[in-house]
Amino acid sequence: MNKFTCAMAVTMVGGNSFEMIHSLFDPVHSMASQIASEFTEATYSLYVSSLIYVGLVLFGITIIISLCAQYLIRRLSKGHVAVFE
Repeated sequence: MNKFTCAMAVTMVGGNSFEMIHSLFDPVHSMASQIASEFTEATYSLYVSSLIYVGLVLFGITIIISLCAQYLIRRLSKGHVAVFE
């Protein structure tokens, strides 16, 4: 299964809705599904640039979450029980 297939599966399971969510069970439209579903339709440079920007924002969020997780793992592996001291 390639990455495009996984992104399309997440898009279909998520509901692919552009409305604001009011509940945890409402359909959503994630950033990854937006890139996967709209990149082939991007015909002009501003549209492509905006999708690339969404990808960079998603990459930044991923890096921040990964760094926070690594920090917590280091703290907990050194014997500190409390996360914030």
